[in-house]
Formats: sequence, C-alpha cells, structure tokens
Amino acid sequence: MAKWASNLCRPDITHAVQQYAMFQAKLRKNQLQAMLRVWEFIKMFLMKVIFVNLRPTKFLAKPHDVNVPFLKEIYPDAEELMLPVPDTDEVMGDIQLWAYVNAGLHSDKQNEQACTGVVVCIGNILVLYISKMQMSVKTSTYGAEFAAMKKVIEELIGVCAMLREMGFTIGVSRILCDNAAFVTLACNLNGLLKRCLTALAYHLIQETLAIGTVEL
Repeated sequence: MAKWASNLCRPDITHAVQQYAMFQAKLRKNQLQAMLRVWEFIKMFLMKVIFVNLRPTKFLAKPHDVNVPFLKEIYPDAEELMLPVPDTDEVMGDIQLWAYVNAGLHSDKQNEQACTGVVVCIGNILVLYISKMQMSVKTSTYGAEFAAMKKVIEELIGVCAMLREMGFTIGVSRILCDNAAFVTLACNLNGLLKRCLTALAYHLIQETLAIGTVEL
C-alpha cells in the first residue's frame, strides 16, 4: 500500500519506501518500526498534494556548451527513435520537458550500493519521480553519476514517445544535475573511462547530445 501511495501522489515518501522494500521478504523488527514511522508521517500530512503550476519554467544556469557538429561526426548514424504519430487535425501544442537527476554514493550501508533519484517535469508539473538502487557497486561519484544520467535519459525517451503519441510537440529536454564537474566530464569528448558500464553510459549521453534530444 505504501508503494501505491508513493506512485500515485506522494513523492515525499518514495525514497523511504524504496529503501524498506528491499527487506520485505524477511522484515526485521527495527525495519518494521521504521516502516511504521512512514505511515505516521503520512497520517500527519494527509493533505500533501502535487501542485500544478502552469507558468513556464525559467532556468538560471545556461546549458553546457557542446560541440554538436563534432559529435555528429563521431556518431553519424545517431537518430532519435520516432514512433508513428496518429493522424489527427488537432495540434496539442509544444511541451517543455525537463528533469533533475542525482546519485547518492554508498546510500546502502550494507552493500555500499548507490541510489539514483530522478524527477521529470512538464513545465512546472511533476509527472515522474523515481528512487532506485543501482545494480552494481560504484567506487566513485563519477561512476554513480553516469549510471544515474543513463537512467534519466532512458526515462525521458519513454516520456517523449508517450507525449508524441498523444499529439504533443517535444523540443529539446533539459537535464539538471548538481554536480557541475560531472557535467563537464560527460560533455568532454576525451573522457577517461575504465569500466564497461560507465563507458556505455558515457556513449549514450554523447549520442543523445549529438541527436539534440537533451541538453545538460
């Protein structure tokens, strides 16, 4: 039930529910008490809702400068997957899509796994929020941020495809991250990569930048 509440309208408990869901097969007393505190929090703030703000989003920071023509030379066959749009005379309009992503290194103290947090918004309206443990253990913030960025790009691709099927026009999606050094390294054309999973995430970011789907 807590997972349903989290998915429907309570992003404030998403991370806590995800943490306790890992122990639902063999729940211990202290974990049960922690889960009961989540329900106490829900009872204290029953009227918490997701606000809908129709004003356009204004970003204070400018996107990172990327040499897109050079990226297109490196990834010449890169193109966005476009699903067939249903024929309709009604034009829904343009959509401003943006996302915020963050990675918490060593969030799980038991096995030292990092946690990925993703928030996707249409304008100022929250439409998707995810808190999920990463599958492999990362030894640095560099690798954890790459895994988180890969996750948010995959989610944005799915949201864009769904909105296009509904008749909306999607422009360039903006991805925000609190780690400026990581954004600089992700946009660097000569990134130093030592792990296979990090390299795959790096090339996914570079290819998406070359297509022009997102900007960092």
